[in-house]
Parts: sequence; C-alpha cells; structure tokens
Amino acid sequence: MKANRSRVARAAAALTLAVAASLSVSACGTGAGPGVAAVTDGQVIHESDLDDIAADFSRVQGAQAPSRSEMVALLVARPYVLQSLSSKGTALTEQGVRELLGQELPDPSEATVRYIQAASSQQQLDQAAVQQIQQTMAAADIQVNPRYGDFEPGQGLVPPQENWIQSATPQANPTP
Repeated sequence: MKANRSRVARAAAALTLAVAASLSVSACGTGAGPGVAAVTDGQVIHESDLDDIAADFSRVQGAQAPSRSEMVALLVARPYVLQSLSSKGTALTEQGVRELLGQELPDPSEATVRYIQAASSQQQLDQAAVQQIQQTMAAADIQVNPRYGDFEPGQGLVPPQENWIQSATPQANPTP
C-alpha cells in the first residue's frame, strides 16, 4: 500500500512539473500575458517599462509623467515612426536622446530613452508619413493589454471603456 502511495505521489509531482514547465514556456511567447502591456510584431512592451518611464519622469523637476495608455500608444508606434524617419535620414538616435536629456536625467532607463525617442520623432512626421504609418500598423500584429485599450487599425489605441463593471443586481424597471 505504501509503494502505491509513493508511486501516485511521484506521478502527481511529475504531472505538476510538466504543467508548470508548459506554462512557463508558453509565457515566453509573443502574446500579451501577465506583465505585458503590449506586443508589436513580436516586440514586447513590459509593464516594468512603463514603471521605469514613470520613475524617470518623477526624477525630473516639474515633469509630469504621461498616462500609461499614452506610454503604450507611443511605444507601440515607435518602430513604425523610426522606420519612416530613417528612410529620410532624420530619425533621432537613442544616443541623441541621451544627449538631449543631459543633466536633467543623467541615467535614464532604456524604456525612457525609447519613449522620448518616439515622442520627439513623432513631431517630425508630415501628414503623408502619418498616413503611411497608419497603413503599416493596420497590417501589423499588434496586441494591447485591455487595461490600456484596444488597438484599432486607422485609429490607433482606443482607450478602454470606463464603465466596464456592471452591477450584480439587475435594476428594476418602474411600471408606468
């Protein structure tokens, strides 16, 4: 009887390890999951990136951090904006961003550098470039964590609905 329990316990332990291993491997995929704010053509934007950006903004006197949705929207668009500007030779480099930040923020996180790069580069776009970027993004594989909204081709990041929680008890309709 004791041998059967031991065999069952080993089998249960092996099954638990197999399930845990498959879950950890599936979490390494490109889909949005825990800790992921968005995925753009396989490039993951982590929640920790947003935390780093907010922390860096808080270190700069008088700076107000953008909303997390704004951060996600710019970081999602970043590769397409940079691609558009690099074809013209006008893309701002990450080193250029570090030089711009200078003494205001001497040691910014990589996420902050990418965010500032996207924000600065976006200002250089003309209407034709914006339309081209929107078309390219519409064909891209972009997944956004629902807490930040939905990515809609042609519209970009659409903010989440505010009243998504519904009452558990139905409201009674008064009779006329």
